[in-house]
Amino acid sequence: MPLLCITGKQIKLMCRNRAALLALIAAPLLLAYLFSYSAAEPRASLYTAGLDGSSLSKILLAHLEQDKTVKVVPAAEKLIRSRIADGELAAGLVIDPGYGGLAARGNTGQPAAAKPPLRLLVGQADSSIAVLEAAITKAEAAVAAGTLPAASASGHTSDAAEKTAAGKLALPRLNGFMAMFLWAAAFLAFRSLIDERENRTAERLLASPLPYWQHMLSKIGAGLGFGLLMIGLVWGGGRGLLHIGIGGGAAAELPLWAAYWWALSGISLVLALLARSHRSFTVFGSIATALAGILGGAFFSIEKASAPGWIYGLSRLVPGTWLTRSLQALNGGSSSLQSQWPTLLLLAGLGTLCMFAALLVASRNMRLGFRAQERSLS
Repeated sequence: MPLLCITGKQIKLMCRNRAALLALIAAPLLLAYLFSYSAAEPRASLYTAGLDGSSLSKILLAHLEQDKTVKVVPAAEKLIRSRIADGELAAGLVIDPGYGGLAARGNTGQPAAAKPPLRLLVGQADSSIAVLEAAITKAEAAVAAGTLPAASASGHTSDAAEKTAAGKLALPRLNGFMAMFLWAAAFLAFRSLIDERENRTAERLLASPLPYWQHMLSKIGAGLGFGLLMIGLVWGGGRGLLHIGIGGGAAAELPLWAAYWWALSGISLVLALLARSHRSFTVFGSIATALAGILGGAFFSIEKASAPGWIYGLSRLVPGTWLTRSLQALNGGSSSLQSQWPTLLLLAGLGTLCMFAALLVASRNMRLGFRAQERSLS
């Protein structure tokens, strides 16, 4: 019972730094949004003012909306001209009144008095203008041929479908950045060991009735709880804000994340016991977090064919690389959790080895502390 109370107090202590906690949650979400949504294949925005309102003009817009190269944005002609004048738009489309009547005459084989009135307002020369012109020409040809838009789209792509598709693109990025920032969370979780040593609280803990191993166990338990809390909060934020679902399901991914956090906890615990000062531990934690993101593939993928051999070799040593590759296989549907047991064993084994090393370092620190006290008394 005392062990559970101490573990709970340790978790409260870790969550007391609200600014750091918020940053650790917001950073993976923000970076996943910026890298995935911005790096996705862009579609040229086609601002369109529909002044005709006929059924054929709506069919024309439906064909444009189904075109994968453009994104139709309804707007007033005045707004289009204003943005073109300000240099914010390269071009805009205006469907003048009378388009439906002239286009209908062309569909029935009757000679049209003039080409159906479509005006492409063009500003400064831009490479996207050719893309917009090609999409408009293609849509006009479809209307002239009497082709109806696909029934699945019926003119408007739902916002929910677009958000779901974007969420699938952002999932690998979110996993990579979460694996990166969990390094910072692990260092934050075990930073209190250095605080206790610098504030000379560790000496009072050694003299307390609670065995020191129970104190260390409370640190480890609180760190594990803190890490799972971080994973849950980032998952929840990705689901609620960016519509990013858990790719393989929580039952498949959570064991991998738990094993990964166990490995990071062991590494950061050893470093916290070996660190000489709070400043050196913080600096090393920042460097480790940055290197974990770069070598772990959070920002860009490190491939054997293109990367230098020594960089590729270093990237294979980063635990985040093992995790993200297994998650990618799960999310892609090419494997199951049972097939990822080598990664689970590797992460769990690394964490266990580091935890055992941490116990050895902690016992050494205790012996050195007792010897220092004996020398001071003598």
